[in-house]
Amino acid sequence: MVYLTVQNRINRARSYGYQQGYRHGAILYGTEAGLSASTLSNRLGISERTVKNIRMRLRNNIHLGIRLGRPRNTTIRANRRLVRLARQWSRFSSPRLLELWGEPVSSWTVRRRLAELGIHPFRQLRKPLLNPINIEGRLNWAMARVTWLNTWERVVFSDESRFCLHESDGRVRIWRSIGQRFLPEYIEELPQAGHRSLLVWGAIWMNGKSVLQIIPGAVNGNSYTQIMQTFLNTSQPPLDFLFQDDNAPPHRALEVIQFKNNMGIRSLRWPSRSPDLNPIENLWSFLSRKVKESAPINMIQLRQVLVQQWANIPQLYINRLILSMRNRIGEVIRNRGGHTHY
Repeated sequence: MVYLTVQNRINRARSYGYQQGYRHGAILYGTEAGLSASTLSNRLGISERTVKNIRMRLRNNIHLGIRLGRPRNTTIRANRRLVRLARQWSRFSSPRLLELWGEPVSSWTVRRRLAELGIHPFRQLRKPLLNPINIEGRLNWAMARVTWLNTWERVVFSDESRFCLHESDGRVRIWRSIGQRFLPEYIEELPQAGHRSLLVWGAIWMNGKSVLQIIPGAVNGNSYTQIMQTFLNTSQPPLDFLFQDDNAPPHRALEVIQFKNNMGIRSLRWPSRSPDLNPIENLWSFLSRKVKESAPINMIQLRQVLVQQWANIPQLYINRLILSMRNRIGEVIRNRGGHTHY
């Protein structure tokens, strides 16, 4: 079929040459054969500019490219309709999009056409649900701190996070061939019981970070007070610092408030459902990737890896996260209290 396709085009070029003159036909024939403008210029004894001008005029009438293989069974108009359907029903799978599209093709063709047009499947971004009260609170909070410049360097950002011994967040992808799904090297084996995990607490600030604390049980007012006491005994936060923690019930317990008042700790008011404004959340993701790379096999190793990787986090990376507060504030204002990309 390929030979017939090329031969048909050569015959067409020859017939065109007989109709329009030898020079035009020779240029068309040579272009179909893949000859450059300079080569055609030397063989025909004319200037290279003349060859290019004739080819440009011929392109308006005859397609010069040699198309190999099977012709497409979807039109440009149908492809544009597929793009509109994919944008309107972005959560639909390719078979469901094919049902709406109605073209006599396979779901593989749907994925290929979308990929050619720059639309690819990605994991959906997950963010906390924001109601109108949350949105208004985030916007007001950001507007009140839009003029903060050096103040963020005195803020101590803190948070808890849980790390599982065997954890899969769905981000892992493997390259394999069809029919190799059940090969041992492509299977991730999980324990029969529930995932064992460790709850940790940490704090960061400009040019410093706290000791990573392993929390033995659940966090309540009493345990959180002990966490803060350990933080003050083992860390050197900035002078006259502002302490940031979210609005979790243990953080707002009466005994915690009394402890902060007795120790002279000033708290930074924090908007509800706003983990994207806390730079330590990015640090937890960084730490999670490092733990997965170490692949601990038991709880003792998980504890050791967490403490070691926390201590090895570059301070320059922490400083960049804290300096990003200005951009986070700006995004909240631009989005009228909505989500940021952090």
